[in-house]
Amino acid sequence: VPPATPPAAVPTAAPTYSIANIMGAGAALIDEGKMGAVLDICQQFGIRHVSQLPPDKYGAFAAALRGLGAQL
Repeated sequence: VPPATPPAAVPTAAPTYSIANIMGAGAALIDEGKMGAVLDICQQFGIRHVSQLPPDKYGAFAAALRGLGAQL
């Protein structure tokens, strides 16, 4: 009998994002003609530019960008 293979690891933590990841995803959306939508997300988070985003909001901001089709 071959040895059993261990089950695949199940992620237990939310993904982490860097400001560079988020800025890259936002830039890609802008290149796709979605600048207005990206600016709307910035406004929802009370910022004028992604560099102003507090680190504790990276996950929620990334989720909003994914909602527009961003690959993060």
